[in-house]
Amino acid sequence: MIQLNDDEHANLTTADIQNVTILHDLKQRYAGFKNVPSLSSIFCPLSSIRQDSPSGNTMARLRFLVPSIMCGGILLGTLAAVAHHLFYQSLNGKIVHSDNQQQWFFRIGTGLAFLAKTLLTASAALAYTQILWQTLRLRPISLHGVDSLFGAVTSAWNFTDLELWRSGPTLAIIALIVWTLPLISVITPATLTVRIAAHPNQTIYNVPIPSIDYGRIEDQRFALLNDRGPPTYIGPAQRIMRLMSSITSQGAILQIPAPFPNCTYSILFYGPSISCGSTPIGDTSFQEDVGKLINHYNTAGMIFYVGFVPKNLGGTGTAPSDLAPVESKDHARFYAATLKPGLNSNSRNNQTYETFECGLYNTSYVVDFTFNNGLQDIIVTNMTQLNGVYSGYELDQCGDWIPGTCGGPSKAYYSIMDAFSNQMIGYVENSYYGHPIGVRTQLMNSVLMETTEIQQSMKASYRQPLSIANMTLAQAFEQTVLNATLSLFSDPYFLQNSTTASILPVLVSSPQNAYMYSSRNLIMSYGIGIFIAAAVVMVGIACIWTSGDSFGASFSTILRTTRNTEFDAIIQPGETDGAFPLSKQLGDTKLILRRYGDTRTAFALADTARSGDQRSEWTETGAKGPGSSDSLSGTMQRNTAR
Repeated sequence: MIQLNDDEHANLTTADIQNVTILHDLKQRYAGFKNVPSLSSIFCPLSSIRQDSPSGNTMARLRFLVPSIMCGGILLGTLAAVAHHLFYQSLNGKIVHSDNQQQWFFRIGTGLAFLAKTLLTASAALAYTQILWQTLRLRPISLHGVDSLFGAVTSAWNFTDLELWRSGPTLAIIALIVWTLPLISVITPATLTVRIAAHPNQTIYNVPIPSIDYGRIEDQRFALLNDRGPPTYIGPAQRIMRLMSSITSQGAILQIPAPFPNCTYSILFYGPSISCGSTPIGDTSFQEDVGKLINHYNTAGMIFYVGFVPKNLGGTGTAPSDLAPVESKDHARFYAATLKPGLNSNSRNNQTYETFECGLYNTSYVVDFTFNNGLQDIIVTNMTQLNGVYSGYELDQCGDWIPGTCGGPSKAYYSIMDAFSNQMIGYVENSYYGHPIGVRTQLMNSVLMETTEIQQSMKASYRQPLSIANMTLAQAFEQTVLNATLSLFSDPYFLQNSTTASILPVLVSSPQNAYMYSSRNLIMSYGIGIFIAAAVVMVGIACIWTSGDSFGASFSTILRTTRNTEFDAIIQPGETDGAFPLSKQLGDTKLILRRYGDTRTAFALADTARSGDQRSEWTETGAKGPGSSDSLSGTMQRNTAR
C-alpha cells in the first residue's frame, strides 16, 4: 500500500490517483515474479531498453564477432592442415629409428588432423546455426520440425525424420556436411605409412670366417693315402667324390652357410684351378696318337667325345692307358677330344677331332660372398694362377719321408683334379640307333652334356633345353673345378675351426622401415573439407548480413525468443516437464520467428501470426512508442479488466 502525506495528497489530481491505484494493482498481480517491471520501464519502455542494451559501437563489434569466429576457424583449420602436410612431408623417405618414434609421429599427425577437423566442423556448425535461424524467420515450421532442425548437428537419428527434409532440405544437407567433415581425421593420418626402405641398414661386424683347411697329408681329409709305409696317394677321399658328383650334376656351387641372412664379406685364399686350351699346334705325333686312341675303341657307333690321360700311347698294340694316373713334371693334365663342327666320326682320324688339354694350377683367389635372405651370390673378383701342381707320388714331392713333415695342399689339389678326371674319362658315341651312349664315363650324368660341342654332335631329336650358360666344353671344365673349389666352403669338414679362423669384417644388411607420405590423398581430403566448410560459412555470413543479427543455439537464445503468452495456452500442464517424447498435437503446432515492432523478436504461432493477432501486452506498449498516452491507457485498461 502506497502511503502519502497530507501535502502530497493535496497536490494529486483525480487522474493521478487513478494511475497510482492501477500501478498498485499491477504490483500486487506480479508480486510472485522476480523480474517485475519498474515504474520507469512502464512509462518509458524504450529508454529502459536503451539503458540495458549495448552501445552502437558495442553492437557493431558483437555483430562481427560470430563471422570473425567462423572465418577464424576456417583460417586456423587451414593452417593446421598446412602444418600437417609440412610435417608429413618432412618425414617422407626418412628411416624409422624406433617403434616409440613411429608412434609419436603418428600421434602428432592424428592430433593435427583432429585439430583441423574440430576447427572446420565448429565453423560449419556455427554457420548452420545462422542458416537455421534465418530459415525459422522465412517459413512456418512445426515444433517437431524445429526440434529436428536444432538436433540435426548433434544427433544423426534426426536424419530419419521426414519433417527435417520437408522443412529445411538445405539445412539437412548442410547438417550432413557437418557430420562428414570429421572424416578428414580418418583419412589424412593414414597418408603416412611405413614401408621397407629401398636401402637396407648396413653394419660392419668383425666375426671369424673360416677358410679352407688343407691340414696335414696324414689327415686324409681330401685324399686317401697308404697307411703302411710312405704316404702314397691312392685316390680322392669319398667326401671329395660326393662333392664333385653334386657339382657336375647340378652345374652350380653348393649352398654355403651364411653367417648372417643378409651379408657380404670377402676372402683371400689359395686353391686349385685348371686352365684348358688347345694342344700345341704342329705336334703331329700327338694328334696321330689321339687318332689311334679313338680307333682303338671297337664300336660301330659314331664317337663324338673322348676324355683321357695319356701315359702309354704308341704302336705296341696294347690298349691305351686312358685311366692311368697323370704323371707330369710341370703340372697334372687331362685331355679331351671332340668332333669338329660339321663333321661326322666315320673316318675316325686325327683330322676329324679337336683336342684340348687342361692343367692343374695353384691359384690365388679373392672372392666376394654375398647372401640375400639366404640366397648366395658368389663373385670371384681376382683369380691368379701361380704355379702348376705336380702329380707325382708323395715320395717324389716330399723327398725322404718323415712323418708329419709333408703338407696337404698339393695332394688336396690333385684329389680334386683326380675326382673330376675320373668322371670325365671314357667316351660318348651316337649308337647305331642314333641315341647317345656313354662308355666308362660319367659325362652323360652331368650338365656338361649341354655344352656347345656335345649338343652339336648329338642328333637334334635328343637335344634338350640348356640349363647352363652357352659355353664350350673347355670352359665348362674350368668352371666345374672352380665350382668345386668354392664348394669346399659348403662343408665345415674342409674348413678351419672357430679358434683358427681369421677375423674378417662382414657387412651385414638388415631391412629397415622408412616413412612414405601420400601427399595427394592428404591435400585432396583437406582441400575438399576446407572448400565445403568455407562455402557453408559464406552462406552463414550471408544470413547474418540479411538479418542484421547473429544467433547461437544456447538455451538463453531459445529462452529469449519464446517470450510469448500464447504458448501457455497450447502447452498442457503434463508436458511442462519437457520429457520425451513430444505429443503429436504439440509437435504439429507450427511456429515462425518474427519481429514485433522495432525492439522484440520472438516465436509465434503460425496461425496467429497470419491473422495479425500477435501482440502481447508488452508488445503493444512498445509498438505505440515511448510516452504514448494511447499505449499507456490501453495497457492500464487491459490490466484493469483482468
